[in-house]
Amino acid sequence: MDRKNLEKLTYEMLVEIGEDVSREGLKDTPKRIPVVYGEIFSGMGKKPEDIVKKVFTVEKNNIVIEKNIDFYSMCEHDLLPFFGQIHVAYIPDGKVLGFGDIIKITELYSKRLQIQERLTNEICDAIADLTNCQGVMVIVKARHLCIEMKGSRKANSEIVTSAVNGIFEKEESKKSEVLALLSI
Repeated sequence: MDRKNLEKLTYEMLVEIGEDVSREGLKDTPKRIPVVYGEIFSGMGKKPEDIVKKVFTVEKNNIVIEKNIDFYSMCEHDLLPFFGQIHVAYIPDGKVLGFGDIIKITELYSKRLQIQERLTNEICDAIADLTNCQGVMVIVKARHLCIEMKGSRKANSEIVTSAVNGIFEKEESKKSEVLALLSI
């Protein structure tokens, strides 16, 4: 990211929308935006293999669930935030991820321009690829400011997406077990 260019573009955008860029509240905004965007889009160009260095061996292949992982992302259609919670479940095949690594994977994919459907699938695929597990289920529940601030203008509307692979595609009982555990 070219920080100086982004600073210049932010300044120009403020002028174009009719703002007085010399007023106190906006004087430093063009300088802040590259820092903020550096954090918001810190997942750009990174891969899960870059952040997950180790998987752990386990004796039993019981269901692993990490739920209520808060996330924030930016809609690629409107450049407005969407945010909510991600739930991840998988059945190992002798290997598990650290719980912190699951959070890092969700952050990697949410910290880039996204659509919720792709975010859900990318997390699911990454966990499957890193662990070679029996199956993964990812559920993402989010509010989209593009729905709340423009167009439909429906506050508190939630979008829910899911992705499954492996055993969760084949065995409805395993999927039902995870959904029951998520409601605890």
